[in-house]
Amino acid sequence: MESLPLMVFPETLITRELRQRRRSIQVLTRRKDDPSFDMTLLWHRGDDLQTALARLHAIKEDPDAGRAPRDHMLPEFEGLDGRINQARRQLIREAVEAGALAIERFDLADRQPSSATARRHLARRWKPSSPLYRAGAAVLAHLEDEGVDADEVHLHGQDLLYRADTAYYAGFDLKYLRALPRWIAKYGCTQHLEVVHPTKTGPLTCLRLSTLRPDYFDRQKQIRWAEWA
Repeated sequence: MESLPLMVFPETLITRELRQRRRSIQVLTRRKDDPSFDMTLLWHRGDDLQTALARLHAIKEDPDAGRAPRDHMLPEFEGLDGRINQARRQLIREAVEAGALAIERFDLADRQPSSATARRHLARRWKPSSPLYRAGAAVLAHLEDEGVDADEVHLHGQDLLYRADTAYYAGFDLKYLRALPRWIAKYGCTQHLEVVHPTKTGPLTCLRLSTLRPDYFDRQKQIRWAEWA
């Protein structure tokens, strides 16, 4: 299986500029048909900047506004909801409640894999000082403990060894979460390990998503995850 490029939507750059480095701001896109909130037009093609700003400033502040409720929570998301946005939580929760995924949370041990293939792969991709190297090493060592061979692993966008039916997947910072239904439907992914926030020294908190019902992830679900996650 070849590496899957990250899908980049046109609004990504705009969202990045709006949020900067503030995790307290969540920007939702491609959700115009979502019944959970009303949309307010700010700009459409042909409008000038002054018109859009006038519409923006006409929106009155809510004096009772506070932190938005944490919708679509699971016990495994507690304390991680600042890094797993509502759309992703909703997709995972729906799959769990439908019996399509099982979810488990645990901290990975900070260790190195013994496999020469795994070590070469880590050295080729990241410097030892990188948080991604640390997370990758912990993931691969954990999978070794479970009896998983290196040639069965797809780590953060790449197979350790080329194999069309890679069964074990892992990723960091939810970068490739949108591709999970495709991995399940097309490549037979049975388990995905997600290190929610790799750090140099902090806990390596991991979510294990195990496939229970591959049939759940039909073409429609694949498209929905690709757009939302």
